[in-house]
Amino acid sequence: PHPVHRFFFVPTHSMALQVCIDVMASANNRDIFATAVGLMEKYFGNVIGAPSEDKFKKIRKTNKIYERDVGACFGCDEVFKAAGWREEGEFWALPPDASLDLLSETLTALKAKVADMDGEVQRKADAEKAKAMQRVAEEQEMKSRMAQLFDADKEARKDPNWKAQVSAARDKKGSESVGRVAA
Repeated sequence: PHPVHRFFFVPTHSMALQVCIDVMASANNRDIFATAVGLMEKYFGNVIGAPSEDKFKKIRKTNKIYERDVGACFGCDEVFKAAGWREEGEFWALPPDASLDLLSETLTALKAKVADMDGEVQRKADAEKAKAMQRVAEEQEMKSRMAQLFDADKEARKDPNWKAQVSAARDKKGSESVGRVAA
């Protein structure tokens, strides 16, 4: 290694690729990101599955499906470049010496990011569900306590010596003309 590397952090290509994917994921909502990844998976998978087929090594950027699914996703250009694709006018072109391992690594990282985003969505949904269940449990507990108080009051009223307890309460104007019954 170069002697300077002992003093400075030198990012690897995998790190740069992951940063591009992270930027792409954070700049778009989950649905836009996942849709773009789905089409990129098809493009990259075609090349990986049939590396000798030149037709899979060119993607027309003006294609309606590309524009709708990938072109609308901020950061895709950087991921294409990091995966080895080159811009040639209105096309993305994969050079003949492009690494299939790099395409495969990119595809794996993209799928993992979608799975992470899906997991985060599920965690948030689970947390919201838990909060809602907690609120319901608290409401049921409060209703139960109120029912016990009403039952106790009902029983107390059966006693022939029971008398309503009235305390003075203030109306909106501050006078003590309003009576309040206390059990």
